[in-house]
Parts: sequence; C-alpha cells; structure tokens
Amino acid sequence: MASERKDLNNAFTIKFAKVGWVPSEAVSEGTAIALALLSLLHAPEPPNLLLIEDLDRGLHPRAQREVIGILRRIVELRPGLQIIATTHSPYIVDEFPPEAVVVLTLDDEGHTMARRLSEHPKFDKWKEAMNTGELWAWVGEDWIREQHGE
Repeated sequence: MASERKDLNNAFTIKFAKVGWVPSEAVSEGTAIALALLSLLHAPEPPNLLLIEDLDRGLHPRAQREVIGILRRIVELRPGLQIIATTHSPYIVDEFPPEAVVVLTLDDEGHTMARRLSEHPKFDKWKEAMNTGELWAWVGEDWIREQHGE
C-alpha cells in the first residue's frame, strides 16, 4: 500500500488571538470553511451572489450565529450582495424572522416545492409560542406537500 503525502503547497496558518499561529491541518472543517467564505467576500472582486449549501457545516452553534452576524455586516457594507444559504440548523434559522425562512421539499416527481415558514396553516397560532428555529424544526416540511394535495 502506497503512503499518501500531503501537498504542502496548500498548507497555510491562521493566527488566533489567544493561541498564536496554528497550521491549517489543525483547524476544524467549520473554521476552514468559514475562513474561505469570508476570504471570498473580502477579495478584490467579490461576487454579488453567494450560494452556500449547509452553512452550518462543522460550526458550533455559537459560531453559526457569529457567522450570520458577520454576513449581515458584510451585506450592510455591500447592499448589492445577495446570499442564499441552506441549513439544517435551528440555531441559524433562529437568526431570521419566519417570513425570511423558505422551507423546501420535493414532490413525487422530484421537483422542488417551496413555502415561507410564515405560510404554514397554523403559523398565527404558533408564532408567539415558539422561536423561528423551534417552529421550523417542529413543523418540518410535510405540510408543504399536504397543501398541494400530495
């Protein structure tokens, strides 16, 4: 069995305030992804549209909230920037009003169906009892299919 050698040309270090310099292979996947995302947004010619799948990937719940705060500040500085992200984290969903959360599911033919969380048939009844993440986690996505008669 041949041994694999790491490509050291892709290595980098990150300076942490209380720790000092840390090699890239020692940081978590979530840290590396967040760093890449923020580096992209601070590039000389950053994109105007950013699509992020599983924004919560590898991030502690507190870090998830911090990333949302940072992204909001970047959007304030760059009003033309649009960010569309998917998540399975109620902690991230909590950072948004129900009107801003779009729940997705697939129909029987594999087509995407979407509804705002605030369109749930019992939203008015539950909106005061639960925060956005709790409501989203509790109702799931089956209600979208039910509204379409599937």
